[in-house]
Amino acid sequence: MIAVLWVVALLAIVAGAVSATVRGEARLAGNLLAQAQARHAAEGALHLAILSLLAREGEPAHGAVPEREIGHSTVRVVIEDEAGKLDLNLARARLLDGLLQAVGSAEGERRRVVAAILDWRDADDLTRPDGAEDREYLAAGMAYGAKDAHFDSVEELQLVLGMSPALYRRLKPALTVHARRPDVDPRLASPLVRLALAAADESVGAARPPLPAGGDDAASDRRAAARLRNATCAIHAQARAPNGVTAHVTAIVAVRHRDRGAAFTILQWRADGDELFPATVPREGEAAWS
Repeated sequence: MIAVLWVVALLAIVAGAVSATVRGEARLAGNLLAQAQARHAAEGALHLAILSLLAREGEPAHGAVPEREIGHSTVRVVIEDEAGKLDLNLARARLLDGLLQAVGSAEGERRRVVAAILDWRDADDLTRPDGAEDREYLAAGMAYGAKDAHFDSVEELQLVLGMSPALYRRLKPALTVHARRPDVDPRLASPLVRLALAAADESVGAARPPLPAGGDDAASDRRAAARLRNATCAIHAQARAPNGVTAHVTAIVAVRHRDRGAAFTILQWRADGDELFPATVPREGEAAWS
């Protein structure tokens, strides 16, 4: 009898282990499926946003797009015109300093970082005061020197001497390499970039077409300005599956309108980005995003 009880107990343990394994694998499979569905929903939303830019109607050319459902996923899209950001390759020193002021950088750090950025992107090997060329990188223990050429991406800024991870994270939302202009269109600028413009005492440098009448709403003005011309935009799309799994896709897209129609070029694509969904705390007995 005792032997029978031991056998029954052993079988119960084995059955429990198998059941737990099956449940775990089922949850994993469900999460993988939800991740794939969310990713495809985000990619679909991004392509819909590109189509809206080509058509110049429906969704705004700058700002947040109304939330929508694609499949079983909730999707949010934000479109940012790159003309509202500082171009790392062309922005003047005063404007770069203004951005550093806007994120709270101290004067000494601002001076060193601005000089290092200028030394990184210029074609010579002459070191500016407080700047950094090959010798300074070598002295800092780096295995590389100043690039002496334009930035290929905003992420490349992390290689510049004196650029800390924390400072980079604060600067990144205001920067681009796709604006191809030394100034910023303040009508398309984020609050951070507007602070930088104020600190640098700069306004839009090049003349722009007048905005259509439509009220004093700043967001409306930014959307109208973006519609007046060809644009290069950052499109952020994030999808959230019913079980809370999220997928985020970001693309930099250049849209050009010609006599025979419109065309677009994807300049950059990455499957990551900042959270577009606000933090949600479920009430008692209620699941978030159910």
